[in-house]
Amino acid sequence: MSWAWTSFSEEVRSGVGEIRQVGAQLGQVIQQVQMLTPRFQTVDEGVHAQAAGAKQICLTLAQLSEAAQQTAESLHDSDLAIEQLNGAVRGLQSSVARFRLEVECMLFLLFKWAMTGSRSTRPVSSRSFPCWT
Repeated sequence: MSWAWTSFSEEVRSGVGEIRQVGAQLGQVIQQVQMLTPRFQTVDEGVHAQAAGAKQICLTLAQLSEAAQQTAESLHDSDLAIEQLNGAVRGLQSSVARFRLEVECMLFLLFKWAMTGSRSTRPVSSRSFPCWT
C-alpha cells in the first residue's frame, strides 16, 4: 500500500501543481483582461465621437443641399428676369429705331420744304409727311 499511497500522493501533488499553474495562468488572463477594459472604453468613446461627427456631417450636407437648391431656384429666377430685361431692351431698341427714323424723315421733309422756298405759314401736321404710314 505504500507504493499506491505514494503514487496517489504524487498524483495529488502533481494535480495541485497543475491547478496552481492553471490558477496562475487564469490570474494572468484576468489581469490582462482588466488592462484591456480601459482600452475598450477609449475605443467606445472614439466610436461615439465618430458617430457624433458623422451626424454633424450629415446635418451639414443637408444644409448645403438646401442652400444649393435655393441657389438653383435663385438662378432660375435671375434667368427669367434677365430674359424679361432682354425683351424690354429689344422693345426699347425698336422704339428708338422707329423714333430715329421718324425724326430723320421729318428733318428730311423739313429740309425739302425749306429748299422749295415755300413760305407758307400753314402749320405742317404729321399727316402731311408721307414717311408716317
